[in-house]
Amino acid sequence: MTQKEDLTWMTERPIAHRGLHDDVLPENSIAACKAAIDAGYAIEVDVRVTESGDVIVFHDKTLDRMTRARGTMQNRSYEELSQYHLGESQERIPSLQDVCEVIADRVPLFVDLKRSFYDPYTDVKAVHAVLSQYSGKSAFFSFDPGAVRKWESVAEKSRIPAGQIFHSENILGKYACIAAWHLYGKPGIFIAVDHKHAVEKVFQKIRTATRPLLAWTVQSQESWIAVEKSVDGIIFEAFKELEDVAL
Repeated sequence: MTQKEDLTWMTERPIAHRGLHDDVLPENSIAACKAAIDAGYAIEVDVRVTESGDVIVFHDKTLDRMTRARGTMQNRSYEELSQYHLGESQERIPSLQDVCEVIADRVPLFVDLKRSFYDPYTDVKAVHAVLSQYSGKSAFFSFDPGAVRKWESVAEKSRIPAGQIFHSENILGKYACIAAWHLYGKPGIFIAVDHKHAVEKVFQKIRTATRPLLAWTVQSQESWIAVEKSVDGIIFEAFKELEDVAL
């Protein structure tokens, strides 16, 4: 059986980026996860590991954009962070454990580690400690090939799959990321690529090497249709015409 056949659960349904969020339901919130579950979508969330070892579902380094608080979140505990409201909603910052309890294996979960670049091994171990206790289908991925490689060594017994996310902000960043991935031994058994670049030969070649390819982050019907035949799965944010192209 090939790796793609082993990982069909990863590609059988679209993946809601940071949950199914909108102007009312904040990204990376419990409410956004519940909305994705109700719609039948898989879920992608971002996580950061605090200095105290808490695994927090949050994208940014600072609290400024998503809360009324200011400053970095790295040196704050889960107890403090969980008191902050997300945007103008009543939703609060959750932990990865909170999200796992809500999903409860109803849909697949994809966890994107946003690293501080201080101690990747500690961050990876903290995330794995949570996911290894979760009985549902889950996967780990990161822009950092070093973190992906460390996940493979830490998660060998649990067999939670790891994937590599490729940068695409500019040509230099894209090829630097590809080079680093090769230097680390091409870790991960799936890849995630910006939908604007997913059709490129370099990524299609990786895809054919028994690695499923996920396209991120699709935000329109036009983008969905343009990429869907060249990838195995789509990470998306809600848009008006979604029902015409998704499930």
